[in-house]
Amino acid sequence: MYHGILRISYSLCFPFKFLRYIADYHSLLVLWAQRSDADDETKNVVYLTITAPDIPKESLKLELTSTKLTFSGENKSRIYAVELEFFAEIDEKLSTTHHSGRGVEFVLRKKEAKAEYWPRLVKEAKKLQFIKTDFDKVGFPIYLSLYST
Repeated sequence: MYHGILRISYSLCFPFKFLRYIADYHSLLVLWAQRSDADDETKNVVYLTITAPDIPKESLKLELTSTKLTFSGENKSRIYAVELEFFAEIDEKLSTTHHSGRGVEFVLRKKEAKAEYWPRLVKEAKKLQFIKTDFDKVGFPIYLSLYST
């Protein structure tokens, strides 16, 4: 009987220890949009915004490769971290980055010039709750042609 009580108390305490460890890392919001054009390579871009407020440049760690983005940063009260493996390759040399007080914005150039859009940002097919569509930057072809005339 003593062994059963000890096992129950351990199982009740374990989740609290786990939550204390996870509480230091806060989820962030990743917004993304894309444009595609088979003829013009400069229009084959992915707009990516990582919202992590008040991160100084000194604590920002950013690694961008052709297949993956690794981001981590820390402000006075929170630690943010995310790693994204892209759906397809990007050209990291032609991609740009802008750091501001609200987060980090990227303009990622797609490696292949195709008219097809990526079905999702990441390689995994499952829905990630922190990745949302940035409707401010989505360019719907019908609306773009209407406003350009």
